Amino acid sequence: MVAFLVNLVGSIILLERCPALGIFMAFVGCMQLFDYIFWKNPCENRVNYVTTKVAMLFNHLQPFVLVLALFFVSAPHRPPFRPLTRILVLLYATAVIPYTVLAWNNVEYTLVREKSRPGLQWDWNIQPGAKVVYAIFLCCLAAVALLEIPLFPLNVLFSFFVVLSFFVTIVLHKSVGTVGRFWCHYAAYSPLLLAAIAVVSGPVPGKKG
Repeated sequence: MVAFLVNLVGSIILLERCPALGIFMAFVGCMQLFDYIFWKNPCENRVNYVTTKVAMLFNHLQPFVLVLALFFVSAPHRPPFRPLTRILVLLYATAVIPYTVLAWNNVEYTLVREKSRPGLQWDWNIQPGAKVVYAIFLCCLAAVALLEIPLFPLNVLFSFFVVLSFFVTIVLHKSVGTVGRFWCHYAAYSPLLLAAIAVVSGPVPGKKG
């Protein structure tokens, strides 16, 4: 819950500097709220079941939310998305839709498993084909941010942090089904840092002062 509240505050601050990124980070921060619900319902009950399904969708929708936020926040003044952005989003959609259907049918609850103890295990992160899907997920986030966020150096630093934090999480948390969970947890604290970088980098493009 602390991570969720810190994320919410940071995302609100970030909204002034880069609205699309602020919206995206707030969406990512919702994963901490879901984790809080899991810890409050550490058994196979209805709340855990429904939250597991919703959390899975929120996790897999993240690249789409970033693209949609960039499109709607800055439209109609922004230029069309670059070809590479369109290709990566389409590739991700092609991979994640069948993967999500598979996970939806296989995953029912989010609990502390023997291999993830003492942490929760996000079973939807470890279904067949997960490595390919999440590799595309990572590339999509990093590339879209780099190519489409109209605020330098925020776009470069965000893309760098996305990739770096993922590999750091792999090194620190090797338990089955916990890498994605801890990656989202660390990401919850990043909006404050990103907002500070945006402030230091100069005024918001298109605004006086």
